[in-house]
Amino acid sequence: MAWETTEWACGHTGAMQLYGPGAQRRSRIAWEAGRQCTVCWLVSKWEKSGDARAKRADKYKLAADIAEAKGKRIYIPEEVTHG
Repeated sequence: MAWETTEWACGHTGAMQLYGPGAQRRSRIAWEAGRQCTVCWLVSKWEKSGDARAKRADKYKLAADIAEAKGKRIYIPEEVTHG
């Protein structure tokens, strides 16, 4: 297990908890780099579905907490996390 850093296509940076050989981890990092981070994906999903969480002032912090529970630490700028 290792924490590997990456930058997603949305511009956010962070670290992911990955398992397996180095080549497998590098492949996962490259795949993730071409996608939105979990935080942006969740917020977008909430907004499209009309979910009440999309209206919360702390929606990015909430999404970052959910991502961390799934093994991804995504660093969101302070001004974004506080509405």
